[in-house]
Amino acid sequence: MTQTFSRSFSDMQEEERAGPILAKAIARSGLCSRREAINIIKAGDVEVNGNVVTSCSTWLSVTDVVKVYGKEIDPHTPPQIILFHKPKGYLTTKSDPLSRPTIYDLLPQDEFWQNISPVGRLDFSTEGLLVLTNDGEIKRFLELPANNIEREYRVRVHGPRVSDQQLEQLARGLSVAGVQYKGIDARFDDPRFEDREPKNQSNRWIAMVLREGKNREIRRVIESFGWEVTRLIRVKYGMFRLGMLQAGEVKPCPQRDLQQMQMLMDKAYFNGKNKTRR
Repeated sequence: MTQTFSRSFSDMQEEERAGPILAKAIARSGLCSRREAINIIKAGDVEVNGNVVTSCSTWLSVTDVVKVYGKEIDPHTPPQIILFHKPKGYLTTKSDPLSRPTIYDLLPQDEFWQNISPVGRLDFSTEGLLVLTNDGEIKRFLELPANNIEREYRVRVHGPRVSDQQLEQLARGLSVAGVQYKGIDARFDDPRFEDREPKNQSNRWIAMVLREGKNREIRRVIESFGWEVTRLIRVKYGMFRLGMLQAGEVKPCPQRDLQQMQMLMDKAYFNGKNKTRR
């Protein structure tokens, strides 16, 4: 039977209040995207309480047991988003073969915190906002470049004086070592941000906004101008801000922001705009 999407967005919200919808619950587990979950369900690879279910809009109760490909998943844990101020000198990974410190060394050691996942990564020398979530669909939505989620950074550069013309070149996009980077919005930032540091004309703060987030993108484009990145801080990721969060601190995302995030994903999915593949 072909799945149709004739329901209104308000209908979808009303259904969600009655209990999680099967396809959405599978996506939340992190197994796949919501559209991929629909295909898995239609193929007969999902069981609810031991019975094969092919309806993607099946509602789940708190006692239902869901298996995908014969393996049980947890569809009932409510989605959570945690804001974390990652300090410099920690890896965004579970473990490291060189035994370097990771963000999980700073988080509580209980099961919830040790199983939560970062949205994207910050490299060892980068600090600032890291969004953590237990929801696979939120993680996927925020990470996919096609969704154009903005990441804002404050960058301290050392080297030749930065010109307006160079910032304009960043905005147009450039190629570095054969890699094409999209335009980056860049502007001179407020020098009062770190007034304890010595004033030096060879050091400048730049605010940069990316929508792509390739590996070490900021460092590579900055170095292509002959500058050195001496400090790199992420201050914003999508709708989430670092604010006054201190290094090493965590803060649960306010419920209103979590609801707004869910509405954003639902509307994008309902309108067919939510990209699900890299």
